[in-house]
Amino acid sequence: MMVKVKLFLLTLSTVTLICCKGVEPTDQKIEAAFSKINNEKLWDELRKMEIDDQLYRTPLDSIYRVGKKKPENWDSLWQLQEKIDNKNTERLIEITEKYGFPSPHRIDQPIAAWMIFQHSAKKYHKKLKPLLERECEAARIGDVEYEMIKWHLEGRKGFPFEITYPK
Repeated sequence: MMVKVKLFLLTLSTVTLICCKGVEPTDQKIEAAFSKINNEKLWDELRKMEIDDQLYRTPLDSIYRVGKKKPENWDSLWQLQEKIDNKNTERLIEITEKYGFPSPHRIDQPIAAWMIFQHSAKKYHKKLKPLLERECEAARIGDVEYEMIKWHLEGRKGFPFEITYPK
């Protein structure tokens, strides 16, 4: 009798977990939600994220390339940049899950949101891979953007995509 009760509870728990798991929003729901927020407020937020993405990265890269050595405060500045990167990544994941990836062709704005995912920390990679595949399949992210982010998520080996030159 006790074995049957345990088996029943195990089955019930499994069914509950499967049925109550978070349901992915449909493409229709994503597009409907996106049409409501695709405005100046979203664009301003994305522009700020894009600027913050380069806040310490650009000066540090420039200093390193010129002098070929790291400045004294290199580590502390990179820690500040990593905090920004984490905050931006979390927010862009939230936006992408709910509204789809805000690529320039969707928002009709020249904002490079893909850079945020390209600079994401390893702790986000498992979450980003299926999310970006979903966005690629739904054509909400461009091929080049997708390949650049995928290149980062896979360890930045080789080139992100094949470069061909006209003959």
